[in-house]
Amino acid sequence: MDLNLVIGTYYYVQALRIEMENRARSLLQNGKVLESEADKWFGVSCTAMREIERDWEKALADNVKEHQVWEGFLRDVKGIGPVMASGLLSLIDISKARHASSLWRYFGLDVENGRAPQRKKGEKITWNPQGRLLAYKIGMQFLKARNEKYTDIYYAEKSRLQERGGSHEGCAFPEQMEECILRLAKAAGRKNRKAKTPPCKDHIHKAARRKMVKIFLSHLWERWRIIEGLPVSEPFAIAKLGHAHKIEAL
Repeated sequence: MDLNLVIGTYYYVQALRIEMENRARSLLQNGKVLESEADKWFGVSCTAMREIERDWEKALADNVKEHQVWEGFLRDVKGIGPVMASGLLSLIDISKARHASSLWRYFGLDVENGRAPQRKKGEKITWNPQGRLLAYKIGMQFLKARNEKYTDIYYAEKSRLQERGGSHEGCAFPEQMEECILRLAKAAGRKNRKAKTPPCKDHIHKAARRKMVKIFLSHLWERWRIIEGLPVSEPFAIAKLGHAHKIEAL
């Protein structure tokens, strides 16, 4: 069965199941969810939808096992299960990604002038929104699953940025400090509170998570290209910037 069809159907069923459960939660009596009442809205029970979702998840697991990249790399990455692996495999055309940075750009993880790319009115986006969402989920899953290989990268980068902030009035991104002050002032105004001093905690977390996922994608890119017999280039930081250290895959 076509992987794109399976993953698309799985996400559709999952979204419908979540909508049904949210509806069921709104029909409470003495703290108990009345699924029977929710059934009247949808014609099927929440329990049945959960079973249907599990069936499609099993179909994903069966399909992804047929992919060489699952057997050759993704299966052994803690935190990457059949669902996330299927998302990656369905989104990426590895023959078109000539460099690891091609994946970073496609997943919205590239940085321009110190900032992640954002939507701008009248301009076409340069990334895939589904890919960007998946990159976020992968980063959060690595932290949740405590994948030491990649969370070590996260915490090392977080520590580096925190130290950097100590020498720039508490801001790890001094070039964005004025923007942070305005953003926090607007947020405080909406909540009728005093504006906070920019601690950059959110920036640091997002930047460290972004680096962690970028390294993972570079490993996926390299393994996949090798499996497909496609040429593999050195990372930009090594080939062009002269960095000596390369983080190897598992």
